[in-house]
Amino acid sequence: MVASSEQYSMNKRLRLRLILVSLFYALMFTYAGVNAYQIFKLTRSDPGWAARRAGTRVRISRVTPGGSASALHTGDDVISVNGQPDEHASLASTYSLNPGEPYTMVVERDGQRLEFNFRTVTVSLSLWLILLTLAAFLPAIFLSTGLTVFLLKPFNKQALLLALTFGLFVPPMAYHWFNGLPALLAAVLYVGPLVTPLAFFLILHFFLIFPEPSPVLRRFPRLEWSLYLPYFLLILPSDLAGALPRGIAERYAQIDNLGWLVINLNFAFAFLSLIVNYRRANKVAKRKMRVVVAGMIAGMLPGIIVFFTLPWFDFSRISPTVGEWLPVVAALAFSLMPLSFAYAIVRHQVIPVSLMIRRSVQYLLAKNALRILLALPAIGIILTIYSNPNRTLSEIIFHNSLYFYLLVIAAAAVGLRYRKKLTIWIDRKFFREHYDRDKILRDLVDEVKRADSISEMSRRVSEQVERSLHPEHLYLFYREEERPEFSLGYSSGGSTQRLSIPEEFRLLRFMEDQGGALDFPFPQKNNLPQGEKEWLARLGTNLIVPMTGTDNRLAGLFLLGPKKSEVPYTANDRELLETLADQIAIVYENVRLKERVDRERKVRYEVLTRIEKQNISLLKECPTCGACFDGPVQTCPNDRSELTLTLPVERTIEGRYRLDRLLGRGGMGAVYEAMDLRLSRRVAIKILTGSMFGNRDALRRFEREAQASARLSHRNIITVYDYGVLSTEGAYLVMELVRGQTLSAAIKRGGQIPKNVAADLFDQILEDVKAAHQASIVHRDLKPENIFITQDDDGRLHVKILDFGLAKITQPEVVGTSDGLAPVTTPGTIMGTFGYMSPEQLTGAHVDHGADIFSLGVIVVEALTGQRPFTGRTYHELLSNILQSEFHIRGSSPEIRQLDEVLQKCLAKERERRYSSAVEMQKDLIPAIRRCPTLSSHEPTNPEAETFIFES
Repeated sequence: MVASSEQYSMNKRLRLRLILVSLFYALMFTYAGVNAYQIFKLTRSDPGWAARRAGTRVRISRVTPGGSASALHTGDDVISVNGQPDEHASLASTYSLNPGEPYTMVVERDGQRLEFNFRTVTVSLSLWLILLTLAAFLPAIFLSTGLTVFLLKPFNKQALLLALTFGLFVPPMAYHWFNGLPALLAAVLYVGPLVTPLAFFLILHFFLIFPEPSPVLRRFPRLEWSLYLPYFLLILPSDLAGALPRGIAERYAQIDNLGWLVINLNFAFAFLSLIVNYRRANKVAKRKMRVVVAGMIAGMLPGIIVFFTLPWFDFSRISPTVGEWLPVVAALAFSLMPLSFAYAIVRHQVIPVSLMIRRSVQYLLAKNALRILLALPAIGIILTIYSNPNRTLSEIIFHNSLYFYLLVIAAAAVGLRYRKKLTIWIDRKFFREHYDRDKILRDLVDEVKRADSISEMSRRVSEQVERSLHPEHLYLFYREEERPEFSLGYSSGGSTQRLSIPEEFRLLRFMEDQGGALDFPFPQKNNLPQGEKEWLARLGTNLIVPMTGTDNRLAGLFLLGPKKSEVPYTANDRELLETLADQIAIVYENVRLKERVDRERKVRYEVLTRIEKQNISLLKECPTCGACFDGPVQTCPNDRSELTLTLPVERTIEGRYRLDRLLGRGGMGAVYEAMDLRLSRRVAIKILTGSMFGNRDALRRFEREAQASARLSHRNIITVYDYGVLSTEGAYLVMELVRGQTLSAAIKRGGQIPKNVAADLFDQILEDVKAAHQASIVHRDLKPENIFITQDDDGRLHVKILDFGLAKITQPEVVGTSDGLAPVTTPGTIMGTFGYMSPEQLTGAHVDHGADIFSLGVIVVEALTGQRPFTGRTYHELLSNILQSEFHIRGSSPEIRQLDEVLQKCLAKERERRYSSAVEMQKDLIPAIRRCPTLSSHEPTNPEAETFIFES
């Protein structure tokens, strides 16, 4: 209820803020539009001079050298124009004259009144563009930028202040410009000149809270609103008086001067606040402030230079074009300022200024940019002709312009010819760090082309990308050849979990359609399921790069965390990573194709050597979907993939079991979904792998495994229906077909198994292990992948243990026993899955049921916390931790301590310190799990821990 009330209050405040800001911007857009219209209406002609108000007088501020009004002097006071004594009306009447129209002007100079007769001229193109920039373009940029920033971050106080400041960036309208407008519109627009000075106070307020609130505001919170008192006490009354008769306006002249003093002080305090905040800011905040300062310098410096140098230096000496167009360029440069502010507010991480300069130089030296530069002299000549119709072509081309045009053309031509060398030289000279980083990635692309091993390529790519971009995390996912999911091929710094991306993830189709790198988090309009977004967030993903093969099919994903420098990934980074990812995909395809060809050649040889004297219709498989076929079929009707030979067997085994689909392939054999044609039921058939056909030890091992599994009659053990030997010297095992998911998949999907569910599952698992141990069988390869979870119609979960007896063995069986249930293990054999193996398994010592107790302890920890208990970046480190390191569950509650004691007896290094039987373990473990609260996740483990180990 409280949360709902707070949400309602937030929504109400947001609606009110949106309404008020929308009304404000509607007013300012209207004000800016009318202002621009009036400026263009009143500036059709150029009188040859400019004036501005000085107290109660209008004073000449500029006289065009050699112009029609060159008789005027700067500092002359305007008395009247065409007999109109009012200063506002006189200026309006002057600018509203048609080009070439005469007018009379009276000025006061040194106490004497002088009368002149002048004639207006057509406004030059450059002056018209300056007016267009100042009156229309820059206000539009400021207004649209401010509104955009506010809409993107409506709750952000900095965004609100910036939006209000930029909304006020409109040239002030003279009050007499309202004459002739509809009364209602004039009344509304009258607010514009009154509120525009408020921008100077908003700027100070903004810098006091950017990028973090100043300590002064934290100490004096009321100061934040006291900043605006000078506006209401000084500026506003003065502006209101400006619209009144002259006598009243003169009384407020001193107040007006004081108001401008306060405005200048505001700028000084804003600059001081920027310095103080910069010294206190963190690395990210300092980078934002540098971007803002760089934008202010880049935007204002050209105008300042032109403003202060024009009175002292005549740029037309270089070229008339330069003299005319330099002020236009300086005015356009001012648009960089609002863009830099907006970028710093909207983006959480900003690109360093040095990188911006580098990219600007690269764009400047780009081929198309240089071609445009080559065309600029021709464009300049055309514009000069247009703006000076009275000058001859000879004067335009050769008078003070020829050398300038030749210089521009020569510079552009040299740049175009030596563009690449010049870019490299500038990079190495001024941007060495960025140059070295890019060179590492470009060299890596060439290095990847020569790779012939996926594991080695992945390791090398990870090392070089970390060296170049320094991401916090890096993951390489590849499409499984025999399964539709994407599995983790490599990760930097160890993997957090046994990661894979299921086929049904929409992320895969989304990235395949995108075809390029994307930042994460995605925009809110993205329709990916929330669970997939949370999975990416848990990995610390900041950038996703798809690996697209030659057939435009997604071959893998490149997931990168944020940079350690907290700098966002640039467009150049994305371009290099996309090139690298595409090259990895090509190498991945080539390596997989080579492996597939080699495997098919080997299988074909094994198959043909065994059936060359038999008339057998061989089994054919689809490498994509696993469907099985026989006869003349050459391609899969489901996905049009070419069928392959995998085993020297017929599709219908012994005339009874028809193979329909491959379920999986392991070290000892492949498992198929099949149909029992006699009993009309679905079954699973495990067939010995083709390379072991004819191997007596393997056949004997396969037979003993079948006999052991058949004798272990238990509800939690897969039921064995049949076993047989093939005419091609292979063997098969027929089992019940169960549907569900492995414990491994359940952990991947949920991160952890809820404690009550885990208690029920492990209670069943231990029942199964007890039955095996009573039959003198040690599993030796217990792991989440070998624990299958099914669900009945009532929603209850049931466990099935897979692969009793190890998947691989080269040791001969113990002989001389009269019992088919003789222990399947023999001393001296190292086998199992790294990460779940007990210390005695790893060292090749004698193995008994204590090894299964240790493996179960590892699985319990992984199920409850989402992580394995022992970590390591390499085999050696993980082996050392299993043999030497201790593990304890985090937490100090009595329930956690009790569970930790149970696990210590499971994970003890010495066999004699562990539970003596699964019965004892079950008695202590299950109650401890039920009483224990939800556990937190532990440190990441390495995917190498999943690797199957077999060694004699």
